[in-house]
Amino acid sequence: MLDNVFEKFGRTKPKNMAAAFKYVAKLCDSLRELGVYNMMLTDGDFLLAYCTNHLHWITRKSPFTKASLIDIEMSIDFNQHTTPNDIVTVISTQPLTNNEHWHKMGIGEYKLFKYGVEV
Repeated sequence: MLDNVFEKFGRTKPKNMAAAFKYVAKLCDSLRELGVYNMMLTDGDFLLAYCTNHLHWITRKSPFTKASLIDIEMSIDFNQHTTPNDIVTVISTQPLTNNEHWHKMGIGEYKLFKYGVEV
């Protein structure tokens, strides 16, 4: 996979990182043929999430609300832990809360985020 990235973009940081991450996502399809895996890859600005079986995501932003965890009787008030400018994206194999809408990714689907926002 890295050889393909180097061949396409060279060994210096690509000028268009979104395009580079989308290219990596397409390369992930060939790895998916070898078995089940979910992948997250980041450069500190962009985050690529690639799904082969179970992957869910949610983005939270202001106004933040309370979230109720699925596995224990506990709620988290995100207003107490965030600022109005925060954007938080969580990616997990299964939804973690039962009172929010989680997005289920399909087999071979990928999402690209930059600073928590879907690109």
